[in-house]
Amino acid sequence: QLIQMHYTDPYFLDRDLVGGIDIFGSETNYQDQAQFDSRSRGFGFRFGFPLSENSRFLMRYQLRKDDVFNVATNASKIIQAAVGSGTKSIIGYDYYLDERNDPVDPTAGWDFLLSQDFAGVGGTVRYLSNQLLVHAYHQFAEGYVGTQRLDVGYIEGIGQEVRLNDRFFKGGADFRGFKSGGIGPRDITTSDALGAEAYAFATTEVTFPNGLPDALGVRTSLFSDYGYIGRAYVDPILVGSDQISTTFAPRVSVGVSVNWKSPFGPVRLDFAKALVSESYDQEQIFSFSAGTSF
Repeated sequence: QLIQMHYTDPYFLDRDLVGGIDIFGSETNYQDQAQFDSRSRGFGFRFGFPLSENSRFLMRYQLRKDDVFNVATNASKIIQAAVGSGTKSIIGYDYYLDERNDPVDPTAGWDFLLSQDFAGVGGTVRYLSNQLLVHAYHQFAEGYVGTQRLDVGYIEGIGQEVRLNDRFFKGGADFRGFKSGGIGPRDITTSDALGAEAYAFATTEVTFPNGLPDALGVRTSLFSDYGYIGRAYVDPILVGSDQISTTFAPRVSVGVSVNWKSPFGPVRLDFAKALVSESYDQEQIFSFSAGTSF
Protein backbone atom coordinates (compact mmCIF):
# COMPACT_ATOMS: atom_id res chain seq x y z
CA GLN A 1 0.00 0.00 0.00
CA LEU A 2 1.48 3.30 -1.07
CA ILE A 3 0.41 6.92 -0.93
CA GLN A 4 2.68 9.57 -2.40
CA MET A 5 2.21 13.25 -3.13
CA HIS A 6 4.92 15.07 -5.07
CA TYR A 7 5.21 18.64 -6.23
CA THR A 8 8.05 19.51 -8.61
CA ASP A 9 8.91 22.87 -10.13
CA PRO A 10 11.24 22.17 -13.10
CA TYR A 11 12.13 25.88 -13.40
CA PHE A 12 12.53 26.83 -9.77
CA LEU A 13 13.08 30.61 -9.33
CA ASP A 14 12.68 30.90 -13.14
CA ARG A 15 16.03 29.19 -13.68
CA ASP A 16 17.27 25.79 -14.81
CA LEU A 17 16.79 24.46 -11.29
CA VAL A 18 14.51 21.75 -9.92
CA GLY A 19 12.70 22.16 -6.61
CA GLY A 20 10.31 19.64 -5.11
CA ILE A 21 8.38 18.60 -2.01
CA ASP A 22 7.39 15.01 -1.16
CA ILE A 23 4.87 13.57 1.30
CA PHE A 24 4.60 9.79 1.49
CA GLY A 25 3.33 6.81 3.41
CA SER A 26 3.67 3.10 2.67
CA GLU A 27 3.00 -0.29 4.19
CA THR A 28 4.79 -3.34 2.79
CA ASN A 29 3.99 -7.00 3.37
CA TYR A 30 7.17 -9.10 3.67
CA GLN A 31 5.36 -12.16 5.03
CA ASP A 32 6.32 -14.35 2.07
CA GLN A 33 9.99 -13.41 2.32
CA ALA A 34 10.61 -12.79 6.01
CA GLN A 35 7.40 -12.93 8.11
CA PHE A 36 7.16 -9.23 8.98
CA ASP A 37 5.45 -6.04 7.77
CA SER A 38 7.05 -2.63 7.38
CA ARG A 39 5.49 0.83 7.59
CA SER A 40 7.04 4.15 6.60
CA ARG A 41 5.71 7.72 6.53
CA GLY A 42 7.30 11.12 6.29
CA PHE A 43 8.13 14.09 4.11
CA GLY A 44 11.08 15.57 2.26
CA PHE A 45 12.26 18.13 -0.24
CA ARG A 46 14.58 18.12 -3.28
CA PHE A 47 16.78 20.65 -5.05
CA GLY A 48 18.66 19.95 -8.27
CA PHE A 49 20.70 21.76 -10.90
CA PRO A 50 22.73 20.90 -14.03
CA LEU A 51 26.50 20.52 -13.82
CA SER A 52 26.91 20.26 -17.59
CA GLU A 53 24.82 19.62 -20.68
CA ASN A 54 24.51 15.91 -19.81
CA SER A 55 24.84 15.78 -16.04
CA ARG A 56 22.76 16.85 -13.06
CA PHE A 57 23.15 17.01 -9.29
CA LEU A 58 20.19 16.51 -6.95
CA MET A 59 20.25 17.11 -3.19
CA ARG A 60 17.47 15.83 -0.94
CA TYR A 61 16.35 15.66 2.68
CA GLN A 62 13.83 13.29 4.29
CA LEU A 63 12.37 12.96 7.76
CA ARG A 64 10.60 9.62 8.16
CA LYS A 65 9.39 7.18 10.78
CA ASP A 66 9.71 3.45 10.05
CA ASP A 67 8.09 0.56 11.90
CA VAL A 68 8.65 -3.21 11.84
CA PHE A 69 5.52 -4.98 13.08
CA ASN A 70 3.19 -7.97 12.62
CA VAL A 71 6.05 -10.42 13.12
CA ALA A 72 5.09 -14.10 13.18
CA THR A 73 5.70 -15.97 16.45
CA ASN A 74 7.85 -18.54 14.62
CA ALA A 75 9.91 -15.94 12.75
CA SER A 76 13.68 -15.74 13.04
CA LYS A 77 14.95 -14.36 16.34
CA ILE A 78 16.73 -11.64 14.37
CA ILE A 79 13.41 -10.48 12.91
CA GLN A 80 11.66 -10.67 16.28
CA ALA A 81 14.40 -8.48 17.75
CA ALA A 82 13.81 -5.87 15.01
CA VAL A 83 10.22 -5.11 16.10
CA GLY A 84 9.79 -1.42 16.88
CA SER A 85 10.13 2.06 15.44
CA GLY A 86 12.98 4.20 14.22
CA THR A 87 13.11 7.86 13.18
CA LYS A 88 15.37 8.79 10.27
CA SER A 89 16.64 12.21 9.38
CA ILE A 90 18.34 11.65 6.01
CA ILE A 91 20.38 13.94 3.81
CA GLY A 92 21.52 12.61 0.46
CA TYR A 93 22.37 13.34 -3.14
CA ASP A 94 22.24 11.88 -6.66
CA TYR A 95 24.78 12.56 -9.38
CA TYR A 96 23.59 11.53 -12.85
CA LEU A 97 25.56 11.59 -16.12
CA ASP A 98 23.84 10.62 -19.39
CA GLU A 99 25.98 9.98 -22.48
CA ARG A 100 23.44 7.83 -24.37
CA ASN A 101 22.44 8.53 -27.96
CA ASP A 102 18.73 8.17 -27.12
CA PRO A 103 17.01 8.41 -23.71
CA VAL A 104 14.25 5.92 -24.65
CA ASP A 105 15.85 3.30 -26.94
CA PRO A 106 19.63 3.76 -26.67
CA THR A 107 21.93 1.85 -29.01
CA ALA A 108 25.19 3.52 -28.03
CA GLY A 109 26.72 5.37 -25.09
CA TRP A 110 26.34 4.97 -21.35
CA ASP A 111 24.82 6.51 -18.25
CA PHE A 112 25.95 6.69 -14.63
CA LEU A 113 24.08 7.24 -11.35
CA LEU A 114 25.74 7.62 -7.95
CA SER A 115 23.53 7.95 -4.85
CA GLN A 116 24.53 8.41 -1.21
CA ASP A 117 22.34 8.83 1.87
CA PHE A 118 23.46 9.72 5.38
CA ALA A 119 21.00 9.06 8.19
CA GLY A 120 21.97 10.68 11.46
CA VAL A 121 21.22 14.41 11.19
CA GLY A 122 18.96 13.91 14.19
CA GLY A 123 16.67 10.92 14.54
CA THR A 124 17.45 7.55 16.13
CA VAL A 125 18.85 5.70 13.09
CA ARG A 126 22.38 6.23 11.79
CA TYR A 127 23.89 4.76 8.64
CA LEU A 128 25.64 5.58 5.38
CA SER A 129 24.12 4.03 2.26
CA ASN A 130 25.87 4.00 -1.13
CA GLN A 131 24.52 2.84 -4.51
CA LEU A 132 26.00 2.92 -8.00
CA LEU A 133 24.20 2.07 -11.25
CA VAL A 134 25.86 2.10 -14.69
CA HIS A 135 24.52 1.08 -18.12
CA ALA A 136 26.50 0.79 -21.37
CA TYR A 137 25.01 0.18 -24.84
CA HIS A 138 26.48 -1.01 -28.14
CA GLN A 139 24.81 -1.92 -31.43
CA PHE A 140 26.58 -4.84 -33.14
CA ALA A 141 24.37 -4.92 -36.26
CA GLU A 142 20.94 -3.73 -37.36
CA GLY A 143 18.52 -4.80 -34.63
CA TYR A 144 21.19 -6.32 -32.36
CA VAL A 145 21.96 -4.23 -29.27
CA GLY A 146 24.16 -5.31 -26.37
CA THR A 147 23.61 -3.86 -22.90
CA GLN A 148 25.89 -4.12 -19.89
CA ARG A 149 24.66 -3.14 -16.43
CA LEU A 150 26.56 -2.73 -13.15
CA ASP A 151 24.58 -2.31 -9.91
CA VAL A 152 26.44 -1.97 -6.59
CA GLY A 153 25.14 -1.19 -3.11
CA TYR A 154 26.58 -1.01 0.38
CA ILE A 155 25.11 0.18 3.67
CA GLU A 156 27.00 0.51 6.95
CA GLY A 157 25.57 1.33 10.34
CA ILE A 158 27.22 4.17 12.26
CA GLY A 159 27.60 3.09 15.88
CA GLN A 160 24.72 0.63 15.52
CA GLU A 161 23.57 -2.37 13.50
CA VAL A 162 21.76 -1.70 10.23
CA ARG A 163 18.02 -2.06 10.87
CA LEU A 164 16.14 -4.88 9.17
CA ASN A 165 14.05 -2.65 6.89
CA ASP A 166 17.11 -0.64 5.77
CA ARG A 167 18.87 -3.69 4.29
CA PHE A 168 18.76 -4.80 0.67
CA PHE A 169 16.14 -7.48 -0.18
CA LYS A 170 17.14 -8.56 -3.69
CA GLY A 171 15.83 -10.98 -6.28
CA GLY A 172 12.90 -10.86 -8.68
CA ALA A 173 13.35 -7.95 -11.12
CA ASP A 174 16.73 -7.12 -9.49
CA PHE A 175 18.20 -10.57 -10.13
CA ARG A 176 16.14 -12.80 -12.40
CA GLY A 177 15.90 -16.51 -11.70
CA PHE A 178 15.21 -15.92 -7.99
CA LYS A 179 12.14 -14.82 -6.03
CA SER A 180 11.94 -11.34 -4.56
CA GLY A 181 14.07 -11.50 -1.41
CA GLY A 182 15.18 -14.94 -2.57
CA ILE A 183 18.92 -14.31 -2.36
CA GLY A 184 21.17 -12.99 0.37
CA PRO A 185 21.44 -13.63 4.13
CA ARG A 186 18.82 -16.04 5.44
CA ASP A 187 17.79 -17.82 8.62
CA ILE A 188 18.04 -21.38 7.33
CA THR A 189 15.94 -22.79 10.18
CA THR A 190 12.91 -20.51 9.58
CA SER A 191 13.66 -19.75 5.88
CA ASP A 192 13.34 -16.00 6.59
CA ALA A 193 15.28 -13.55 4.43
CA LEU A 194 17.31 -11.18 6.61
CA GLY A 195 18.40 -8.61 4.04
CA ALA A 196 21.90 -7.92 2.73
CA GLU A 197 24.26 -5.10 3.58
CA ALA A 198 26.32 -5.38 0.38
CA TYR A 199 25.78 -6.51 -3.18
CA ALA A 200 27.48 -6.21 -6.58
CA PHE A 201 25.39 -7.30 -9.58
CA ALA A 202 26.04 -7.20 -13.30
CA THR A 203 23.92 -8.06 -16.34
CA THR A 204 24.90 -8.83 -19.91
CA GLU A 205 21.94 -8.69 -22.29
CA VAL A 206 21.60 -8.88 -26.08
CA THR A 207 18.41 -7.71 -27.81
CA PHE A 208 17.73 -9.22 -31.25
CA PRO A 209 15.02 -9.20 -33.96
CA ASN A 210 12.09 -11.52 -33.21
CA GLY A 211 10.27 -11.34 -36.55
CA LEU A 212 7.34 -9.33 -35.18
CA PRO A 213 6.36 -5.94 -36.68
CA ASP A 214 8.05 -2.99 -34.97
CA ALA A 215 4.63 -1.38 -34.48
CA LEU A 216 3.78 -4.01 -31.86
CA GLY A 217 6.58 -2.75 -29.62
CA VAL A 218 7.76 -6.24 -28.62
CA ARG A 219 11.48 -6.85 -28.07
CA THR A 220 13.21 -10.10 -27.17
CA SER A 221 16.59 -10.55 -25.51
CA LEU A 222 18.93 -13.13 -24.02
CA PHE A 223 20.51 -12.24 -20.68
CA SER A 224 22.73 -13.36 -17.87
CA ASP A 225 22.55 -11.88 -14.37
CA TYR A 226 25.55 -12.50 -12.12
CA GLY A 227 27.12 -11.11 -8.97
CA TYR A 228 27.61 -11.35 -5.21
CA ILE A 229 25.37 -10.52 -2.27
CA GLY A 230 25.61 -10.93 1.51
CA ARG A 231 27.65 -9.52 4.36
CA ALA A 232 31.28 -9.72 3.31
CA TYR A 233 32.72 -9.50 6.81
CA VAL A 234 30.55 -12.06 8.66
CA ASP A 235 30.85 -15.85 8.57
CA PRO A 236 27.86 -18.16 9.11
CA ILE A 237 26.90 -18.00 12.79
CA LEU A 238 24.48 -19.68 15.18
CA VAL A 239 21.80 -17.72 17.04
CA GLY A 240 20.30 -20.08 19.61
CA SER A 241 19.07 -23.07 17.61
CA ASP A 242 18.72 -21.06 14.37
CA GLN A 243 21.43 -21.28 11.73
CA ILE A 244 22.10 -17.94 10.03
CA SER A 245 23.97 -17.73 6.72
CA THR A 246 25.37 -14.34 5.79
CA THR A 247 28.08 -15.50 3.39
CA PHE A 248 29.02 -13.05 0.62
CA ALA A 249 28.48 -15.60 -2.15
CA PRO A 250 28.08 -15.61 -5.97
CA ARG A 251 24.89 -16.15 -7.97
CA VAL A 252 24.46 -16.60 -11.73
CA SER A 253 21.34 -16.97 -13.87
CA VAL A 254 20.55 -17.01 -17.61
CA GLY A 255 17.33 -16.59 -19.50
CA VAL A 256 15.09 -14.96 -22.09
CA SER A 257 13.29 -11.64 -21.60
CA VAL A 258 10.31 -10.27 -23.55
CA ASN A 259 9.60 -6.54 -23.29
CA TRP A 260 6.34 -5.07 -24.60
CA LYS A 261 5.61 -1.35 -24.89
CA SER A 262 1.93 -1.77 -24.16
CA PRO A 263 -0.67 1.04 -24.21
CA PHE A 264 -0.61 0.82 -20.39
CA GLY A 265 3.16 1.15 -20.04
CA PRO A 266 6.18 -1.18 -20.26
CA VAL A 267 5.55 -4.86 -19.50
CA ARG A 268 8.33 -7.41 -19.06
CA LEU A 269 8.22 -11.21 -19.00
CA ASP A 270 11.34 -13.05 -17.83
CA PHE A 271 12.10 -16.75 -18.11
CA ALA A 272 15.27 -17.54 -16.17
CA LYS A 273 17.29 -20.45 -14.82
CA ALA A 274 19.65 -20.17 -11.85
CA LEU A 275 23.06 -21.71 -12.61
CA VAL A 276 24.95 -20.77 -9.44
CA SER A 277 23.13 -20.42 -6.12
CA GLU A 278 23.25 -21.25 -2.44
CA SER A 279 21.25 -24.20 -1.10
CA TYR A 280 18.96 -21.89 0.88
CA ASP A 281 18.11 -19.55 -2.03
CA GLN A 282 14.54 -19.40 -3.38
CA GLU A 283 14.53 -19.79 -7.16
CA GLN A 284 11.89 -18.70 -9.65
CA ILE A 285 11.67 -19.59 -13.35
CA PHE A 286 9.05 -17.04 -14.49
CA SER A 287 8.52 -13.45 -13.41
CA PHE A 288 6.26 -10.62 -14.59
CA SER A 289 6.81 -6.92 -14.04
CA ALA A 290 4.94 -3.84 -15.22
CA GLY A 291 6.08 -0.26 -15.46
CA THR A 292 9.73 -1.27 -15.65
CA SER A 293 12.25 -2.22 -18.31
CA PHE A 294 15.87 -3.28 -18.24
